[in-house]
Amino acid sequence: MDWTAETVRATAVLVAASALLVGLGMGGVGGSATLAAVLLGAGAGLFAARDWLAGLPVVVGHDLGFYGEAVWLAPVAAAGATLLAVGATAAELQAIGGLVGLAGMVNYFLRPVYHVFARLGRYATRVAG
Repeated sequence: MDWTAETVRATAVLVAASALLVGLGMGGVGGSATLAAVLLGAGAGLFAARDWLAGLPVVVGHDLGFYGEAVWLAPVAAAGATLLAVGATAAELQAIGGLVGLAGMVNYFLRPVYHVFARLGRYATRVAG
């Protein structure tokens, strides 16, 4: 798989994890080991269904199957963030979700930088070899 496409998929996973955490926080759920276990269970269920999710259609030029086969990582990432904040209040869980989403968007906006460094690396390899 192309690494540039994987950076887009990583952004989608982090934004989905952010939505999970913010939604749970809005529902009044705080950070706990139980919540992390539930999120890991959801991730396991989605992992089991990843082959079916990979078969989702292309909609408006976006291959939903490409994102579907990695959607199981969103609850796993949310569980990881929750484990770092066991004992967090619902509002704090929302803030943590916002930070996870921010990490995803930073990844998205740094994609042009990744491309520049990749091109510089290919150029340096070509010049040196």
